[in-house]
Amino acid sequence: MYAPFWKRAVALLIDAVIGVVVYLIIFFVASPLIIAVLAILTFLTIMGDSFFLMMLLVAGIGLVFNLIAALIPSFFDSSAWQGTPGKKIMGIKICDVNGKRISLGRAFVRNVAKNLSIQSIIGVCTALFTANKQAWHDMAADTAVIEELADVSNMQIRLTSLKKKILIIFSMIIIVSFFYNLDMLRYYISNNKPKYQTEENVLKRLPAQPVVNNNAVTTTTEKPRVENILSEPVKPAQPPVTKEEQLDNVVAVMTTLSKAMDDYLAKNGKPEKSIGYRETLDLLNLSIPGRENFYIRAGDYRIFAMLTFVSGGYWVHVDGPDGGGVLRWQADGQKQCNLSPQSCQYLTKYGFSAN
Repeated sequence: MYAPFWKRAVALLIDAVIGVVVYLIIFFVASPLIIAVLAILTFLTIMGDSFFLMMLLVAGIGLVFNLIAALIPSFFDSSAWQGTPGKKIMGIKICDVNGKRISLGRAFVRNVAKNLSIQSIIGVCTALFTANKQAWHDMAADTAVIEELADVSNMQIRLTSLKKKILIIFSMIIIVSFFYNLDMLRYYISNNKPKYQTEENVLKRLPAQPVVNNNAVTTTTEKPRVENILSEPVKPAQPPVTKEEQLDNVVAVMTTLSKAMDDYLAKNGKPEKSIGYRETLDLLNLSIPGRENFYIRAGDYRIFAMLTFVSGGYWVHVDGPDGGGVLRWQADGQKQCNLSPQSCQYLTKYGFSAN
């Protein structure tokens, strides 16, 4: 009566192939919408101060796509087919505990749980061991997968209690989160391996030392003892730079950038469109220490400069460790501080006003 595991697996594979084709079609049809979304994300990135909003938009788009991915097969599961095309091809179908067709709402719940069940792996494999060959998502939605021509007159499946459903869904979330966190931990470890200064590593880097013997100089591969190298007196660390000194340096860099952009606008006029961070620094051609591709590093702060058609023609934007705050100097002379209250109070001497 109940569909064997291998049929469900093959049906899932068939649906996956069909799904890839459908998603490719949707991608090409919806490409103008995708381009519009990318343009919005680019605009938010350029304008700054909207990183949280940008991440919220990305998360929202991901949520919408996941809900659509669960809704599309739900229409098939609740239709007269009682299953997706893959299940139809394999001659199996979905039913409730009484052998009847399920509703769209129940099908949607089942497919949302199915996504978690597949990612957790264990949730799918339970169909191999349970008496009614139910996977975790079947238990969560009180459904079963049976042969298409099965006799359901004597079908008896106990309803899953609410407590057990909550436990199943919670378990799937925990397992999926564990795998994701494991991948993140593996990535972190692989990119943050400590480079130990072992004796073997130090000896490998040392050149061969000349040895004088009977007024003749010869070369030997003998290395000096590594203890002599590692036991050299350590130079005292330089005193840390205070936040006030860092802010003075930031304002000095901002002043240099604003003067250079004033000179550029005086010669070339206001730009017709915004020029990116890196392109702006390349145009100004300034020799400022701390240049890192498209921004300037000043202690704990990062300084961005942009020639733009708004804000009077340019702005200099700084972000730093002060609670994610920003500092901005615009071409129209406005100087806005949105750093910590202490930093903004210190910067008032340079004409910055707190928002």
